[in-house]
Amino acid sequence: GSGYLDEISSVSTGNVHSCALKTDGTVYCWGSGNVGERGDGTIDATRRTPVQVKGVGGEGYFSNVSLISNGHFQTCAVKTDGTLYCWGDEQELGVNPDDCGSYCTTPTQVKGVGGSGYLTDVSQISVKGTTVSNNFTCAVKTDGTVYCWGYNYYGQLGDDSTTTRQYPVQVKGVGGSGYLTNVSQISAGASHACALKTDGTVYCWGANGSGQLGDNTTTERHTPVQVKGAGGVDYLTNISQISVGDHHTCARKTIGTVF
Repeated sequence: GSGYLDEISSVSTGNVHSCALKTDGTVYCWGSGNVGERGDGTIDATRRTPVQVKGVGGEGYFSNVSLISNGHFQTCAVKTDGTLYCWGDEQELGVNPDDCGSYCTTPTQVKGVGGSGYLTDVSQISVKGTTVSNNFTCAVKTDGTVYCWGYNYYGQLGDDSTTTRQYPVQVKGVGGSGYLTNVSQISAGASHACALKTDGTVYCWGANGSGQLGDNTTTERHTPVQVKGAGGVDYLTNISQISVGDHHTCARKTIGTVF
């Protein structure tokens, strides 16, 4: 509570906690810590001012971070070397349960596909979930491929299944053919996800009861579908940014208009 938090490069808010990334690559969180989502090595009551996130295993402090994303009861961070670490409720966190137990109170490295090795070369992440039991996370790699893991009841992992995955699976291509490529940004909602490709087009998958996939239907999709243009004409193009809510999606065009 002394002075003010400064030299911040980005912030992220979850359901009941928030985190800030400083320009020196360290991370500070505050709010709820009931399942370890603050990353300070504790499971206790609310902290009303920031605490610094500890290092792996509680040794020292977490550093060299380039990106953070908060979910419902978890936090994930990408380091400058492209490795990914998460902490909070262990369910659907992408880590080996033996590394944490029920809760990861300090950063734990996310495993690779099928639990083999670790997920590397990560450039962007989005963590989501509306309850402790439906968390899921998606990550973009530097080669433009996408990997998701966690709760999958609506097909929000994009792997052409509805099977919940403990570890990352690669997102399939349209219609389940091949894999989604050339992705520059990912955004996850309550039960759907959308990806922005380098050519300015947008693809979404998962729950669609409110039309949140933008394909002019309300049909649930287990693999990506391309987002239609306004009025269902052609396809949405020239997009520079996307943001996914619980049951809706928004996109910003390069000229500054929003759909």
